[in-house]
Amino acid sequence: MCEVCHGHPNCPVCSPEPRMIECAACQGQGYVWYRYDLEEDRETEVTEKEFNALPADETEAIEKGLRYCQGEKETCSVCDGTGEVEDYELYEPEWDD
Repeated sequence: MCEVCHGHPNCPVCSPEPRMIECAACQGQGYVWYRYDLEEDRETEVTEKEFNALPADETEAIEKGLRYCQGEKETCSVCDGTGEVEDYELYEPEWDD
């Protein structure tokens, strides 16, 4: 028996490591990318590939005659940039129907 928890569940010493799965919010990337719409003054979520293909700023987009430029690149708020979240289904009780 563990000397820290004396058999209680979720002990940080004797419990198994949590099972991690890919974060659905950022598809495991750890970031969320946005493009900025110069005409509508708003941002829309895009993929990393789409983000990298856009002009870096408004000035460059205007010079090229484009409507969009790179917006913000934010750390995913769901996984805090790790790209993984704990699989809580692993801990769900199985109810008998």
